[in-house]
Amino acid sequence: MKENQNWKQGILPALTLSVLSVFIPEILMGSTPASRAEQWILEWIFYGSGVLLVGEIACRYRLKPISVILFGLAFGLIEEGLLLQSVFNPDFLNLDISYGRMWGVNWVWAQFIVVYHALFSISIPVFLARLAFLKYGGQPWLSKIGLAVVAGLYILTSFFYFTIFQSLSEFRAPVAGLVVVFLLAVVFVALAFLIKKKLFSESSDKSIPPVLTGVVSVMFSGLWLLGLREVFTKGDGLPSWVIQLSGIVLIGLLVILIYLRRNQRWSLKNQFSVLAGGTVAGAVYGLYINVQSGNRIDLIFQIIFISIALSLLVLLGNRLRQE
Repeated sequence: MKENQNWKQGILPALTLSVLSVFIPEILMGSTPASRAEQWILEWIFYGSGVLLVGEIACRYRLKPISVILFGLAFGLIEEGLLLQSVFNPDFLNLDISYGRMWGVNWVWAQFIVVYHALFSISIPVFLARLAFLKYGGQPWLSKIGLAVVAGLYILTSFFYFTIFQSLSEFRAPVAGLVVVFLLAVVFVALAFLIKKKLFSESSDKSIPPVLTGVVSVMFSGLWLLGLREVFTKGDGLPSWVIQLSGIVLIGLLVILIYLRRNQRWSLKNQFSVLAGGTVAGAVYGLYINVQSGNRIDLIFQIIFISIALSLLVLLGNRLRQE
């Protein structure tokens, strides 16, 4: 793909994408509330560099949207499996995430947190930023030098995260488990490059109702976040395999729905409704987290963050309707 002739034009889109990558999964969704704001800079560098790598590679190689999700799965595996090793550590950050643990793996946590990163840390920020800057027509936002710098920052902060969490915990994941995680990440990356087929038709005059895609997005995102919550509530008394199976069934139902609608056109309104639905569900989850924490300052800031997010979504939605 031809590189953007004026790399300065890509600064604002790239900056926006990097900010979204930390704002949505960490700030808006309550993972890192205002009381721990000192962590935002490091998270911004880590998530921002990672999401920019995914967005730029997908753009330069003209990969499909499903490829971005696959990159996101690889990102989640690398972060939680190799760097933080939360997939294996039952007492990660002094939290008991051993619900559903077997063979040295926190299976329920692994399933829900990896998909969480794929959706909220990578895919939603990438697609939202691309919708917000449609005028660039799918051009890369970074120069080759910029891309190299971003890659370097991702590697550097990954090493920093690994070092920090190794020092915070005496836990060391088994080598065999780390190898499996690494190979799975490689498989997802390979699949991202190999998949060429579009999920939906571009020639059909019949589009998918935006209301349908929006409702499905809210429901899927909300139920997935509920599954993540069950890790900390021990399934509210349910056996771990029920929660695990529920996540698999949820993904299966989504795949079936996509298959049934494969011959319909995927409009900008559909894209926006899916992204807005996921973001709104995440905002509600973040509000719940902050209410549960009992920190009044965090709750006030959370309401401010939600107001900002909803306002920006409304502005983007109004602009896309005029396209």
